Amino acid sequence: MFFIILFICIMLILMNLYFNIMLKKNREKSLPVECGFDPLINKRLPFSINFFLISLVFLIFDVEIVLIMPMIFILKNIMPLISLIMFIYFLFMLLIGLLMEWYLGYLEWLN
Repeated sequence: MFFIILFICIMLILMNLYFNIMLKKNREKSLPVECGFDPLINKRLPFSINFFLISLVFLIFDVEIVLIMPMIFILKNIMPLISLIMFIYFLFMLLIGLLMEWYLGYLEWLN
């Protein structure tokens, strides 16, 4: 019984090797494509911190837009003066954040 199981295991391994040699997959065809990075080379490539900061500012801008759009429709049904004050306060906070990013130089691509 042991030899039968051993024979089946060896046959499965040999069949696997045979089919892998027959197919000869191109390594790049089986890799996922993401952002133009080649996963076959060194993983520790230099990454621009400016790119990271601009993408972070863009992400924050998207979240701000997602918060502003429903706020316009929801706040008009509540008391108009309080809604206006809340909306102006929200926009003022966004403006303060933008000025701070501008002052710290996060919006500059080249330093």
